[in-house]
Amino acid sequence: MYPELARANVLRLRGEYKQAEQICLNILRRYPNNVTAHTLMGDVYSDLGDLENAAQWYELALDLDPSSETDKQKLEAVREQIRARDAGQATNELAVPDHTKSTPALLGLALAIFAVIAIGAFMLGRGTQVAPVVRRPISAPLESAPVTDPASSAHGLGVPGLNPALEDRTTMQTIAQHSPLGARLVSAITDPRTKNLTLTIAVTGSDDDRRIAAELAKTAVDQLTDASVVTVRVVRSDHLDYVADVQREKVLQVETPQWQASAASPDAWITSVLMNEWTPQTPSSEPAASSPPPTSTGTSPQSP
Repeated sequence: MYPELARANVLRLRGEYKQAEQICLNILRRYPNNVTAHTLMGDVYSDLGDLENAAQWYELALDLDPSSETDKQKLEAVREQIRARDAGQATNELAVPDHTKSTPALLGLALAIFAVIAIGAFMLGRGTQVAPVVRRPISAPLESAPVTDPASSAHGLGVPGLNPALEDRTTMQTIAQHSPLGARLVSAITDPRTKNLTLTIAVTGSDDDRRIAAELAKTAVDQLTDASVVTVRVVRSDHLDYVADVQREKVLQVETPQWQASAASPDAWITSVLMNEWTPQTPSSEPAASSPPPTSTGTSPQSP
């Protein structure tokens, strides 16, 4: 499910909320206890300004994982927005119209009363919790699936909702927005000591590991000025399928007109930039049994 969650998060960052929501709901049909999908649904509704539904999804995430500080902070932020919005609406309803033709004395009295009411409403709002939101059930039938907590098995993969570092989230968003292959990006982790970057990519079907790895590494080098080496890890069907290193100087070299003019083919740059390539070891086939040597007859061959 991790590539699906990563794709849903990228779609949300691009503003394609309907598609992101549909992916999350498809995951929840299979894994109704997936905390990450609930949190991501809350993020989608929060971005859309639908604060009540956002609070609902964050509450559901906290029901599944009460220790999540990230979800607690997001829920409190949404509730604070709801309180501020409601206080603003009360102020607008109590405002004195400009066309009032009261005498100066009556106008001053009305303003004083309005100020007292507004302050009281604001203080009351700060001390009152938002009423529980009716939780909307998912209408689609739920398929039987194991109830698991994805947070423990997915730790370190950069899956949305696991609260990766802000710098890593920004890096991943930058690369995803500048590459048509951005939806395959699962995580982007920068080593603060060396500035080297590690990308984890999910592929399926007939995807070309080497081409996708080279393309996303090239985008990272073009968009991030600090990364001198990009390590690319390709995951297929939950297994590590390919690893390689890409150096900045190699990418800059293949982008020069001189190198491109001398390239043997349009894809020659892929082989040029990928270094230290690794794939799972494939067991070699057993060698065919050799025939026994011919039995000696004890006679020497006759010379012609």
